[in-house]
Amino acid sequence: MPAPTKPPVTHYEPAPETQEDNYAPVPIVDFAKVGTPEGRAELAPQVREAMRTYGFICIVNHGLTQTQNDRMVDIADVPFSEVPEDEQHRLLSKVRELREWKRYKPRQFWVGIRPLCTREYVAPRS
Repeated sequence: MPAPTKPPVTHYEPAPETQEDNYAPVPIVDFAKVGTPEGRAELAPQVREAMRTYGFICIVNHGLTQTQNDRMVDIADVPFSEVPEDEQHRLLSKVRELREWKRYKPRQFWVGIRPLCTREYVAPRS
């Protein structure tokens, strides 16, 4: 049975927007038509191609309010801001040692290391 109230979480304050001019391109996918079978059939190849090519998408017209989006971001920040440091370390990912992508990756985890997500490690598409 769902809880009658939402548990409180600390509000996430994002970093200031970068002033640099080197943004990575991220495809924008309009979900306005997701409510119909025809619309989903039209969106599926767009989403698939965007995820295969970029790995990320920016979804617009998804039907969620700004309050709902803010709450999701607040909840997503909990492992970084509210889980004790000793527990974070106990659950630390072993990407570097075992190339397994599971588990916790702290902020700045990827800074200064060679990315493992290069063509030499990605299985060929069928």
